[in-house]
Amino acid sequence: MLRAVLAVLLLACAALAQDSTHTAFLATKHFDVRYKPLSRAGAFVEREAARAERDHAEICAALGVEPKGRYQLFLYDDVADLSATTGTSGNAGFSAGDASHIPVNNDQTRFHELVHIIALARLEKSGNESRNLFFAEGLANALLEHVHGVHVHAVARYYHDRKALPPLAEMTGAADFYAWLGARPGFNAYDVAGSFFRHLLDTHGAKKTVRYYGGASSSAAFGIDGTKLERAWLEALGRFELRPEVRVLLEERH
Repeated sequence: MLRAVLAVLLLACAALAQDSTHTAFLATKHFDVRYKPLSRAGAFVEREAARAERDHAEICAALGVEPKGRYQLFLYDDVADLSATTGTSGNAGFSAGDASHIPVNNDQTRFHELVHIIALARLEKSGNESRNLFFAEGLANALLEHVHGVHVHAVARYYHDRKALPPLAEMTGAADFYAWLGARPGFNAYDVAGSFFRHLLDTHGAKKTVRYYGGASSSAAFGIDGTKLERAWLEALGRFELRPEVRVLLEERH
């Protein structure tokens, strides 16, 4: 847990430092889109701003919250620029507080990161159960639904068929989710988490899923215990069609 807290603090510090580099900006209804003057990223600011507003509307609708609030979007020429400017590594984008930091022309990363800041700002605490980053990454990829072109259920079904899907309690109970993931190279926990939350959204709706996300127990949120909740997800995965072409692609990736 301490490692996760320190990671968040480091990202927050990196984010604050960009106020001095990203002095140009375009304001929209919900965003201040910031970029370095004369940067390549700045050439795409109108596109990014328009798509950020579109993403904001879609995310709020999916979560069942009113589309309001104000956020910051920091644009970078590419991942190398983001890493060099922020002093971070090992990420294609990140968020801290009300700000997302992303390379331009990457719609998937932008959407994923905007889910994080919107969820942080708009979803209320609803219970006292602990929540690790399996929940945050899962919700973001659930709303994306297709990640790198493949449905999140296909990824989870692939692991399930190989009997390589860890118990849900292990994934949701890891004190440091990123450390847990780092000990399992090649395992795509983001999409597995996305599959779980996509199932919850499609089966139980946004209101109950958001309540569960906010700390309510599965019994309080859905009226069933965690064991039955996991079983229903796995049964749904068993019914999901994993086409041969997708299986071949996943075998190449994993």
